Amino acid sequence: MFGPDPLRVEFRGRGRVALLAPLQWRTSTTRITVPLGFETDGATIPAILWPLVGHPLSGSILKAATLHDYELTTRHAPSAVIHRRFYEALRTSGVGRVRSALFYVGVRWFGPRFRHYPPLRRSHPVAP
Repeated sequence: MFGPDPLRVEFRGRGRVALLAPLQWRTSTTRITVPLGFETDGATIPAILWPLVGHPLSGSILKAATLHDYELTTRHAPSAVIHRRFYEALRTSGVGRVRSALFYVGVRWFGPRFRHYPPLRRSHPVAP
């Protein structure tokens, strides 16, 4: 579940935004902090699908997309776990089941796949 603070971003042009404050994700077993300044393009959605699933920088999906991009960048877990967490993040952000499932299928079919991941780097800490 995301922390209570609203997502604060700065538009950087070319469809990218940067975090103006850290983004927190916490469950009973996982704590992830996306650091201040992290840049994302939001959800990678072909423009033809925007009417169906929404704009890549839409407020309802941007938190989940930012978490997903950060995890794919740092590779703290296998891609299957990261993609599943994306679905969970969408659901906790209020995105409906069908729309969340469409995003999940999209990242599972067309997103990166990796099983092995490097050890946690101290430059990108997971919150205690």
